[in-house]
Amino acid sequence: MKNTFIKICGIKNSQDALTCINNGTDAIGFIQTKESSRFISLEELNLIKKSIGSERLTVPVFVNPTKSEVDSFLKIFPNSIIQFHGEEDRLFCSSFKKPFIKAINFKSKSDLIDKFEVYKEAFAFLVDSGNSENRGGTGDSFDWKLIPKELEQKIIIAGGLDSNNIHILFEILTPFGVDVSSGVESIKGVKDPLKIKNFIDKVKNHE
Repeated sequence: MKNTFIKICGIKNSQDALTCINNGTDAIGFIQTKESSRFISLEELNLIKKSIGSERLTVPVFVNPTKSEVDSFLKIFPNSIIQFHGEEDRLFCSSFKKPFIKAINFKSKSDLIDKFEVYKEAFAFLVDSGNSENRGGTGDSFDWKLIPKELEQKIIIAGGLDSNNIHILFEILTPFGVDVSSGVESIKGVKDPLKIKNFIDKVKNHE
């Protein structure tokens, strides 16, 4: 069985970034939409870079960014997979010559098929609940049984995951990856080192 890709999102400081790395996460996610309580500035990102280096795999999360906003992030962390949550078209997503993840607010199978057709170049598709008011991460789970089990595309499941329900997801699906943010927090926006460790351990022990 292939290892499940693990992304811990909404990281805001060096200590949390190091906790993720030391516990074996594959990628660290940084929210780059200012409307989010987990938004992190370029100045803060530069401080984190001093602690973890610039070559760690990072995933900046954008909602309808400008080209300069994406370029500014990539100057700090060039080893990135860019995650797009807005109405970015396929040409824009591909223009940075980096692998990208296209987020899908899932309501029905047709949501998947439509995005698969449009964003054929995507590295993977992040599937979250259909709550469009909280783009960049809803924190809400959805009915995982509605996702077809046999898909050629790489699927990353997000929304409402934590160490208590991750085993239920794996009983239903074998996704390429999982993405967690609020599920490893003690209070909103504050990561809990023990919850991070427990979540990663649960994913890896399943494998």
